[in-house]
Amino acid sequence: MKKIFLMLVVLIGSTILPVKADNDGFHFIPMPKGYRLVWHDEFDGSELNPDWWTYEVQRPGWVNSELQTYVDDSPSAIAADTVGSRVRRLGRPRVPEGVSVTDVADGILTITASKHGDDVYSARLYAMVDSGWQYGIFEARMKLPKGRGAWPAFWMKPVHPRYGWPRFGEIDIMEAVGYRPDYTQSGVHTGFYNAKNHNQQARERNTVGTEDDFHIYSLEWTPDEIISYVDGEKLFTFKNDHKGDDMTWPFDSPFYMILNLAWGGSWGGKNGVDESALPTKMEVDYVRVFQKKQ
Repeated sequence: MKKIFLMLVVLIGSTILPVKADNDGFHFIPMPKGYRLVWHDEFDGSELNPDWWTYEVQRPGWVNSELQTYVDDSPSAIAADTVGSRVRRLGRPRVPEGVSVTDVADGILTITASKHGDDVYSARLYAMVDSGWQYGIFEARMKLPKGRGAWPAFWMKPVHPRYGWPRFGEIDIMEAVGYRPDYTQSGVHTGFYNAKNHNQQARERNTVGTEDDFHIYSLEWTPDEIISYVDGEKLFTFKNDHKGDDMTWPFDSPFYMILNLAWGGSWGGKNGVDESALPTKMEVDYVRVFQKKQ
């Protein structure tokens, strides 16, 4: 049974909302001042809600030269993955027998990267990919994976991208790499502000115990600015220049949240990978979305 306790107030809050849990208990969720809870997953059940979460399925090298294979190990995907199924005919990656990339138990979502044969398998999950949210506070309480090669992220992309990346906009609430334990980074990518132009907007901080303890990573997004926090302490601010140019501010449409654990790649594998660290896991206690009261 999931522990019920008063969570750390990440942003200044004035209300504590008791929310019914699947185990007949209650979660007492702090309401940031002027905001209301519009969506949350406390992971009280035994599997992910298929109406809320979508799995990405991709082979190694799909993005950022990453080494993992993203697979869908949901009950419905496994049931459909039979000889002669459409999945097999399309040649999409399948979950090897005995491999689990996601697990929901005791109020925790666990994403695991593990090696099976010559391949590393992991998961990339999208929350409310078809609708998302425009503006609000986005928050997750997580424990990060260990190991050189691990590249966990909690981030956002637009529901209906109008251009290619990075012009369509990306919001990184939290990113980390295993070869720099206890450091997390937050930032944005836009058509003007990006690594290729050598002016990417991001900031990192030292957060002791990211791999051994849970920490709260959150982001407040308004029409005027984007602010990220770690355990309630401000990390990164990006302001809208109000020039009406989507090259600098493409953050004016709904975005959806992403949780993923990559292995290797352009950043995660910058200093090589240590396969002896596998399996490694990212644990998520909850994900919540608040929006301003009308």
